[in-house]
Amino acid sequence: MKRSISCTFALLLVLLCLLPSCGKKQVNEDLHKTAYSAASAQANGRIWKIHDAGSYTDFDLIRWYDPATGENGSLHADPNCSHELDAAACPFAGKQITSLAAVGDTVYFFCTEFSPVGVRRAWYALDYAGQVLTELAYLAEPDEQTGWRWCVSDGYLWYPVWSSAGDGKTHIRRVLLDGTEEEDLTPEGIDGLRQFYVEDGILYVAEETGRLRRVDTGKTYEHVSNVSDGYLYLARNNENTVEQFPEAPDPGNSRLRVYDLWRVPIDGGEDEAIPVTERIWGNFFFFDRYLAVNPADSEFVFSYLPTKKSSEEERIYVYDYSGGKIRLIDTGNGESAGEIALGDLILSGVLGVSEDWVVIDALDCTGIEPIGEKKAAEGFTEKDRESRVASFRIDRKTGEVTKADFGFKS
Repeated sequence: MKRSISCTFALLLVLLCLLPSCGKKQVNEDLHKTAYSAASAQANGRIWKIHDAGSYTDFDLIRWYDPATGENGSLHADPNCSHELDAAACPFAGKQITSLAAVGDTVYFFCTEFSPVGVRRAWYALDYAGQVLTELAYLAEPDEQTGWRWCVSDGYLWYPVWSSAGDGKTHIRRVLLDGTEEEDLTPEGIDGLRQFYVEDGILYVAEETGRLRRVDTGKTYEHVSNVSDGYLYLARNNENTVEQFPEAPDPGNSRLRVYDLWRVPIDGGEDEAIPVTERIWGNFFFFDRYLAVNPADSEFVFSYLPTKKSSEEERIYVYDYSGGKIRLIDTGNGESAGEIALGDLILSGVLGVSEDWVVIDALDCTGIEPIGEKKAAEGFTEKDRESRVASFRIDRKTGEVTKADFGFKS
Protein backbone atom coordinates (compact mmCIF):
# COMPACT_ATOMS: atom_id res chain seq x y z
CA MET A 1 0.00 0.00 0.00
CA LYS A 2 1.00 3.61 -0.21
CA ARG A 3 3.25 4.47 2.75
CA SER A 4 1.44 6.91 4.98
CA ILE A 5 1.33 8.64 8.31
CA SER A 6 -1.69 9.51 10.37
CA CYS A 7 -2.45 13.11 11.21
CA THR A 8 -2.63 12.20 14.87
CA PHE A 9 0.76 10.50 14.83
CA ALA A 10 2.36 13.16 12.66
CA LEU A 11 1.15 16.02 14.83
CA LEU A 12 2.34 14.24 17.96
CA LEU A 13 5.74 13.67 16.42
CA VAL A 14 6.06 17.30 15.37
CA LEU A 15 5.05 18.50 18.84
CA LEU A 16 7.55 16.16 20.47
CA CYS A 17 10.23 17.44 18.15
CA LEU A 18 9.55 20.96 19.39
CA LEU A 19 10.13 19.84 22.96
CA PRO A 20 13.60 19.36 24.37
CA SER A 21 12.91 15.67 24.22
CA CYS A 22 13.02 15.77 20.43
CA GLY A 23 16.56 17.02 20.30
CA LYS A 24 17.37 13.51 20.76
CA LYS A 25 21.21 12.40 20.17
CA GLN A 26 22.72 9.06 21.06
CA VAL A 27 26.40 8.27 20.96
CA ASN A 28 29.14 5.69 21.24
CA GLU A 29 31.51 5.38 24.19
CA ASP A 30 33.65 8.41 23.31
CA LEU A 31 33.24 10.65 26.36
CA HIS A 32 33.69 13.76 24.22
CA LYS A 33 30.44 13.02 22.46
CA THR A 34 27.17 14.09 23.99
CA ALA A 35 24.24 11.88 24.99
CA TYR A 36 21.05 13.93 25.32
CA SER A 37 18.06 12.82 27.36
CA ALA A 38 15.06 11.36 25.60
CA ALA A 39 12.52 8.57 25.83
CA SER A 40 14.98 6.19 24.16
CA ALA A 41 18.73 5.85 23.81
CA GLN A 42 21.12 3.77 21.73
CA ALA A 43 24.41 2.68 23.32
CA ASN A 44 26.77 -0.30 23.33
CA GLY A 45 24.62 -2.36 20.97
CA ARG A 46 21.42 -1.88 22.98
CA ILE A 47 18.42 0.39 22.56
CA TRP A 48 16.92 1.56 25.85
CA LYS A 49 13.31 2.70 25.86
CA ILE A 50 10.76 4.14 28.27
CA HIS A 51 7.41 2.40 27.99
CA ASP A 52 5.25 5.50 28.40
CA ALA A 53 7.20 8.58 27.36
CA GLY A 54 6.35 11.83 29.10
CA SER A 55 4.78 10.27 32.18
CA TYR A 56 6.05 8.81 35.43
CA THR A 57 7.40 5.34 34.64
CA ASP A 58 8.42 2.58 37.06
CA PHE A 59 12.01 1.43 36.69
CA ASP A 60 10.89 -2.04 35.53
CA LEU A 61 9.24 -0.38 32.52
CA ILE A 62 12.63 0.85 31.32
CA ARG A 63 13.63 -1.91 28.92
CA TRP A 64 16.48 -2.66 26.53
CA TYR A 65 16.48 -4.51 23.24
CA ASP A 66 19.48 -5.85 21.32
CA PRO A 67 18.72 -5.66 17.57
CA ALA A 68 21.63 -8.01 16.78
CA THR A 69 20.40 -10.90 18.95
CA GLY A 70 16.75 -10.11 19.66
CA GLU A 71 17.41 -10.33 23.42
CA ASN A 72 15.79 -7.92 25.89
CA GLY A 73 15.95 -7.01 29.55
CA SER A 74 15.03 -4.43 32.18
CA LEU A 75 16.89 -1.65 33.95
CA HIS A 76 17.19 -3.80 37.07
CA ALA A 77 19.00 -7.02 36.17
CA ASP A 78 18.19 -8.96 39.37
CA PRO A 79 15.26 -11.32 38.59
CA ASN A 80 14.90 -12.28 42.26
CA CYS A 81 14.38 -8.79 43.65
CA SER A 82 10.93 -8.22 45.12
CA HIS A 83 11.17 -4.46 44.46
CA GLU A 84 9.75 -3.50 47.84
CA LEU A 85 9.10 0.16 48.56
CA ASP A 86 11.96 0.29 51.06
CA ALA A 87 15.02 1.57 49.21
CA ALA A 88 17.22 -0.59 51.42
CA ALA A 89 15.55 -3.66 49.92
CA CYS A 90 15.67 -2.38 46.35
CA PRO A 91 17.57 0.76 45.27
CA PHE A 92 15.09 1.31 42.42
CA ALA A 93 11.99 1.18 44.58
CA GLY A 94 9.77 4.25 44.43
CA LYS A 95 11.65 5.83 41.52
CA GLN A 96 9.43 7.15 38.72
CA ILE A 97 11.61 7.79 35.67
CA THR A 98 10.74 10.42 33.06
CA SER A 99 13.82 10.59 30.78
CA LEU A 100 17.09 8.77 30.17
CA ALA A 101 20.40 8.83 28.31
CA ALA A 102 23.02 6.13 27.82
CA VAL A 103 26.75 5.90 27.13
CA GLY A 104 28.36 2.48 26.90
CA ASP A 105 27.05 0.30 29.73
CA THR A 106 25.94 3.26 31.84
CA VAL A 107 22.33 4.44 31.86
CA TYR A 108 21.54 7.90 33.23
CA PHE A 109 18.02 8.89 34.26
CA PHE A 110 16.00 11.63 35.93
CA CYS A 111 13.31 10.51 38.33
CA THR A 112 10.89 11.54 41.02
CA GLU A 113 11.30 9.42 44.14
CA PHE A 114 8.34 8.63 46.34
CA SER A 115 9.13 7.25 49.77
CA PRO A 116 7.68 7.30 53.31
CA VAL A 117 9.86 10.32 54.10
CA GLY A 118 8.71 12.44 51.17
CA VAL A 119 9.28 13.27 47.51
CA ARG A 120 12.67 13.88 45.91
CA ARG A 121 13.73 14.61 42.31
CA ALA A 122 17.18 13.53 41.23
CA TRP A 123 19.50 12.31 38.45
CA TYR A 124 21.19 8.92 38.74
CA ALA A 125 23.82 6.90 36.88
CA LEU A 126 23.46 3.12 36.71
CA ASP A 127 26.41 0.93 35.82
CA TYR A 128 24.23 -1.73 34.25
CA ALA A 129 26.88 -4.48 34.17
CA GLY A 130 27.70 -4.04 37.86
CA GLN A 131 24.23 -2.81 38.91
CA VAL A 132 25.83 0.08 40.80
CA LEU A 133 23.58 3.11 41.26
CA THR A 134 25.11 6.58 41.85
CA GLU A 135 23.21 9.78 42.62
CA LEU A 136 24.57 12.68 40.57
CA ALA A 137 22.41 15.70 41.39
CA TYR A 138 19.01 16.65 42.78
CA LEU A 139 16.59 19.56 42.95
CA ALA A 140 17.07 21.02 46.40
CA GLU A 141 13.99 23.23 46.67
CA PRO A 142 10.31 22.30 46.16
CA ASP A 143 9.78 25.10 43.61
CA GLU A 144 12.83 24.23 41.50
CA GLN A 145 11.99 22.86 38.07
CA THR A 146 13.99 21.30 35.27
CA GLY A 147 13.39 20.73 31.58
CA TRP A 148 13.06 17.46 29.71
CA ARG A 149 16.43 18.05 28.04
CA TRP A 150 19.65 17.34 29.91
CA CYS A 151 22.80 15.58 28.77
CA VAL A 152 25.99 13.72 29.64
CA SER A 153 29.19 15.01 28.04
CA ASP A 154 32.91 15.31 28.79
CA GLY A 155 32.61 13.57 32.13
CA TYR A 156 29.75 15.78 33.38
CA LEU A 157 25.99 15.76 33.75
CA TRP A 158 24.59 19.05 32.35
CA TYR A 159 21.06 20.13 33.30
CA PRO A 160 18.81 23.24 33.43
CA VAL A 161 17.11 24.53 36.58
CA TRP A 162 14.76 27.45 37.20
CA SER A 163 12.91 28.60 40.26
CA SER A 164 9.99 30.98 40.68
CA ALA A 165 11.37 31.88 44.08
CA GLY A 166 14.74 32.78 42.59
CA ASP A 167 15.50 35.16 39.74
CA GLY A 168 12.95 33.46 37.44
CA LYS A 169 15.66 32.67 34.91
CA THR A 170 17.06 29.36 33.68
CA HIS A 171 20.47 28.28 34.96
CA ILE A 172 22.52 25.53 33.32
CA ARG A 173 24.42 23.52 35.90
CA ARG A 174 26.90 20.70 35.57
CA VAL A 175 28.27 18.11 37.98
CA LEU A 176 31.01 15.51 37.61
CA LEU A 177 29.75 12.00 36.96
CA ASP A 178 30.81 10.95 40.44
CA GLY A 179 28.30 13.47 41.85
CA THR A 180 30.87 16.07 42.99
CA GLU A 181 31.92 19.61 42.04
CA GLU A 182 28.57 21.00 40.96
CA GLU A 183 28.75 24.44 39.34
CA ASP A 184 26.44 26.99 37.74
CA LEU A 185 27.70 27.79 34.24
CA THR A 186 25.26 30.67 33.74
CA PRO A 187 25.21 32.62 37.05
CA GLU A 188 23.57 35.58 35.28
CA GLY A 189 20.70 33.32 34.19
CA ILE A 190 19.09 32.92 30.77
CA ASP A 191 15.83 34.55 29.69
CA GLY A 192 13.73 32.49 27.30
CA LEU A 193 15.98 29.46 26.88
CA ARG A 194 14.75 27.38 23.93
CA GLN A 195 17.49 24.76 23.78
CA PHE A 196 21.06 24.07 24.81
CA TYR A 197 23.92 22.04 23.37
CA VAL A 198 27.28 20.85 24.67
CA GLU A 199 30.22 20.30 22.33
CA ASP A 200 33.77 19.52 23.53
CA GLY A 201 32.94 20.84 26.99
CA ILE A 202 31.59 24.13 25.63
CA LEU A 203 28.00 25.25 26.31
CA TYR A 204 25.82 26.76 23.58
CA VAL A 205 22.34 28.15 24.29
CA ALA A 206 19.52 28.91 21.86
CA GLU A 207 17.46 31.85 23.07
CA GLU A 208 14.07 33.32 22.14
CA THR A 209 15.74 35.59 19.58
CA GLY A 210 16.52 32.48 17.53
CA ARG A 211 20.23 33.04 17.84
CA LEU A 212 22.66 30.49 19.23
CA ARG A 213 25.14 31.87 21.77
CA ARG A 214 28.43 30.34 22.84
CA VAL A 215 28.40 30.96 26.59
CA ASP A 216 32.15 31.25 27.27
CA THR A 217 32.87 33.84 24.56
CA GLY A 218 29.45 35.36 23.86
CA LYS A 219 29.80 34.68 20.12
CA THR A 220 26.42 34.29 18.39
CA TYR A 221 25.30 32.29 15.35
CA GLU A 222 22.22 32.48 13.12
CA HIS A 223 19.91 29.77 11.70
CA VAL A 224 21.44 26.94 13.78
CA SER A 225 19.23 23.88 14.31
CA ASN A 226 21.75 21.64 16.10
CA VAL A 227 25.35 21.32 17.23
CA SER A 228 27.11 17.98 16.80
CA ASP A 229 30.64 16.58 16.48
CA GLY A 230 32.30 19.87 15.59
CA TYR A 231 29.59 21.14 13.23
CA LEU A 232 26.74 23.62 13.31
CA TYR A 233 23.71 22.31 11.41
CA LEU A 234 21.78 25.08 9.63
CA ALA A 235 18.19 25.16 8.38
CA ARG A 236 17.98 27.04 5.09
CA ASN A 237 15.28 27.76 2.49
CA ASN A 238 12.57 27.39 5.12
CA GLU A 239 9.02 26.94 3.87
CA ASN A 240 5.86 26.64 5.93
CA THR A 241 3.61 24.73 3.59
CA VAL A 242 -0.04 23.95 4.17
CA GLU A 243 -1.44 21.03 2.24
CA GLN A 244 -5.20 21.39 1.69
CA PHE A 245 -6.14 17.79 2.41
CA PRO A 246 -9.76 16.83 1.62
CA GLU A 247 -12.14 17.47 4.49
CA ALA A 248 -9.27 18.09 6.92
CA PRO A 249 -10.82 19.35 10.17
CA ASP A 250 -7.93 21.74 10.75
CA PRO A 251 -5.67 22.47 7.77
CA GLY A 252 -3.20 24.04 10.19
CA ASN A 253 -2.46 20.57 11.54
CA SER A 254 -0.96 19.68 8.20
CA ARG A 255 1.50 22.57 8.21
CA LEU A 256 5.00 21.31 7.51
CA ARG A 257 8.24 23.11 8.15
CA VAL A 258 10.16 22.12 5.05
CA TYR A 259 13.81 23.10 4.76
CA ASP A 260 17.25 22.19 3.40
CA LEU A 261 19.94 21.11 5.86
CA TRP A 262 23.47 22.52 5.68
CA ARG A 263 26.42 22.32 8.02
CA VAL A 264 29.53 24.34 8.79
CA PRO A 265 32.49 23.76 11.15
CA ILE A 266 31.86 25.40 14.52
CA ASP A 267 34.74 27.83 14.04
CA GLY A 268 33.83 28.59 10.43
CA GLY A 269 31.61 31.23 8.88
CA GLU A 270 28.25 30.71 7.19
CA ASP A 271 29.95 31.23 3.81
CA GLU A 272 31.74 27.92 4.47
CA ALA A 273 28.50 25.96 4.89
CA ILE A 274 27.93 22.98 2.61
CA PRO A 275 24.59 21.29 1.83
CA VAL A 276 23.78 18.01 3.59
CA THR A 277 20.31 17.15 2.28
CA GLU A 278 17.33 18.87 0.65
CA ARG A 279 13.65 19.20 1.53
CA ILE A 280 13.18 17.54 4.89
CA TRP A 281 10.61 18.22 7.59
CA GLY A 282 10.38 18.06 11.38
CA ASN A 283 13.51 17.42 13.38
CA PHE A 284 16.45 15.15 12.69
CA PHE A 285 18.18 12.61 14.93
CA PHE A 286 21.79 11.53 15.53
CA PHE A 287 22.74 7.91 16.15
CA ASP A 288 26.50 7.60 16.55
CA ARG A 289 27.81 8.04 12.97
CA TYR A 290 24.36 8.41 11.39
CA LEU A 291 21.93 11.26 10.97
CA ALA A 292 18.32 10.23 10.30
CA VAL A 293 16.01 12.70 8.54
CA ASN A 294 12.42 12.72 7.26
CA PRO A 295 12.12 13.58 3.55
CA ALA A 296 9.27 15.97 2.74
CA ASP A 297 6.88 14.26 0.33
CA SER A 298 3.42 15.00 1.69
CA GLU A 299 0.24 13.63 0.15
CA PHE A 300 -3.28 12.86 1.37
CA VAL A 301 -3.91 9.12 1.31
CA PHE A 302 -7.13 8.14 3.09
CA SER A 303 -9.28 8.67 6.13
CA TYR A 304 -11.21 6.30 8.33
CA LEU A 305 -14.02 6.44 10.87
CA PRO A 306 -14.12 4.78 14.27
CA THR A 307 -16.96 2.27 14.56
CA LYS A 308 -18.54 4.10 17.46
CA LYS A 309 -20.39 7.14 16.12
CA SER A 310 -20.72 10.38 18.03
CA SER A 311 -22.65 13.59 17.54
CA GLU A 312 -19.56 15.04 15.90
CA GLU A 313 -18.16 12.21 13.83
CA GLU A 314 -14.40 12.01 14.33
CA ARG A 315 -12.42 11.36 11.21
CA ILE A 316 -8.82 10.24 11.53
CA TYR A 317 -6.81 11.27 8.50
CA VAL A 318 -3.83 9.39 7.16
CA TYR A 319 -1.10 11.26 5.32
CA ASP A 320 2.20 10.36 3.72
CA TYR A 321 4.69 13.00 4.82
CA SER A 322 7.99 11.21 4.15
CA GLY A 323 7.38 9.14 1.05
CA GLY A 324 7.51 5.93 3.08
CA LYS A 325 11.21 6.16 3.82
CA ILE A 326 13.90 7.35 6.19
CA ARG A 327 16.94 9.11 4.73
CA LEU A 328 20.33 8.52 6.38
CA ILE A 329 23.41 10.76 6.31
CA ASP A 330 26.95 9.67 7.24
CA THR A 331 28.02 12.34 9.74
CA GLY A 332 31.69 11.56 9.11
CA ASN A 333 31.66 12.90 5.55
CA GLY A 334 28.24 14.57 5.39
CA GLU A 335 27.19 12.39 2.45
CA SER A 336 24.16 10.19 1.87
CA ALA A 337 24.16 6.76 3.51
CA GLY A 338 21.06 5.64 1.66
CA GLU A 339 17.33 5.47 2.33
CA ILE A 340 15.31 2.89 4.23
CA ALA A 341 11.98 1.83 2.71
CA LEU A 342 9.26 1.47 5.34
CA GLY A 343 6.79 -0.55 3.32
CA ASP A 344 3.43 -0.56 5.10
CA LEU A 345 4.78 0.97 8.30
CA ILE A 346 3.71 4.48 9.31
CA LEU A 347 6.69 6.09 11.03
CA SER A 348 6.24 7.75 14.42
CA GLY A 349 9.84 7.76 15.68
CA VAL A 350 13.37 6.47 15.01
CA LEU A 351 14.89 4.57 17.96
CA GLY A 352 18.23 3.44 16.59
CA VAL A 353 20.41 3.10 13.49
CA SER A 354 23.42 0.92 12.70
CA GLU A 355 25.19 -0.36 9.61
CA ASP A 356 22.93 -3.44 9.64
CA TRP A 357 19.51 -2.25 10.87
CA VAL A 358 17.19 0.56 11.88
CA VAL A 359 14.66 0.30 14.73
CA ILE A 360 11.55 2.46 14.63
CA ASP A 361 8.23 3.03 16.37
CA ALA A 362 5.45 2.73 13.81
CA LEU A 363 1.86 1.86 12.96
CA ASP A 364 1.59 -1.36 10.95
CA CYS A 365 -0.87 -0.79 8.10
CA THR A 366 -0.44 -4.19 6.46
CA GLY A 367 -3.68 -5.20 4.76
CA ILE A 368 -5.32 -1.78 5.07
CA GLU A 369 -6.13 -0.51 1.60
CA PRO A 370 -6.15 3.23 0.86
CA ILE A 371 -9.52 4.32 -0.44
CA GLY A 372 -8.85 7.77 -1.83
CA GLU A 373 -10.00 11.36 -1.55
CA LYS A 374 -13.01 12.14 0.63
CA LYS A 375 -13.65 8.47 1.34
CA ALA A 376 -13.44 6.63 4.64
CA ALA A 377 -12.36 3.14 5.59
CA GLU A 378 -15.21 2.46 7.97
CA GLY A 379 -14.75 -0.08 10.71
CA PHE A 380 -11.06 0.64 11.32
CA THR A 381 -11.28 1.87 14.91
CA GLU A 382 -9.00 3.65 17.32
CA LYS A 383 -8.64 0.32 19.13
CA ASP A 384 -7.55 -1.26 15.86
CA ARG A 385 -4.96 1.44 15.45
CA GLU A 386 -3.60 0.96 18.95
CA SER A 387 -3.27 -2.79 18.41
CA ARG A 388 -1.03 -2.12 15.41
CA VAL A 389 1.38 0.25 17.18
CA ALA A 390 4.74 -1.37 17.94
CA SER A 391 8.51 -1.16 17.50
CA PHE A 392 10.02 -2.72 14.38
CA ARG A 393 13.50 -3.74 13.23
CA ILE A 394 14.26 -3.27 9.54
CA ASP A 395 17.27 -5.10 8.11
CA ARG A 396 19.19 -2.58 6.00
CA LYS A 397 20.60 -5.27 3.70
CA THR A 398 17.52 -7.41 3.05
CA GLY A 399 14.65 -5.06 3.93
CA GLU A 400 13.16 -7.73 6.21
CA VAL A 401 10.84 -6.30 8.87
CA THR A 402 10.49 -7.96 12.28
CA LYS A 403 8.78 -6.80 15.44
CA ALA A 404 11.30 -5.52 18.00
CA ASP A 405 10.41 -7.16 21.31
CA PHE A 406 11.37 -4.96 24.24
CA GLY A 407 9.45 -7.23 26.58
CA PHE A 408 7.23 -4.53 28.06
CA LYS A 409 4.42 -5.58 30.35
CA SER A 410 1.04 -5.55 28.66
